[in-house]
Amino acid sequence: MQLGSGAAANFWLLTGSFALAWVAGFVTPGAPAGLGIRETIMVTLLEPAYGPGAALSLALLLRLITSLGDALAFLAGLWLNRRQRSRTPA
Repeated sequence: MQLGSGAAANFWLLTGSFALAWVAGFVTPGAPAGLGIRETIMVTLLEPAYGPGAALSLALLLRLITSLGDALAFLAGLWLNRRQRSRTPA
């Protein structure tokens, strides 16, 4: 698998940088969902291997994907809650 300008994907680097960035964002007080913290750490760790453009693109794409996943999980929970309430007699 290749990223951007032909750099081969290093799955260990990608996985490790994501894990470290996620944990740092999780434990940082005052940063909702690690906003800014995760992206900064990921760009810093990935930039030497993939370049600044690809590193920033990966960090922003990850934020977009996780936000969409959170939104889908919320909507599924909302739908299941309403479905259960409609089945339960008053």
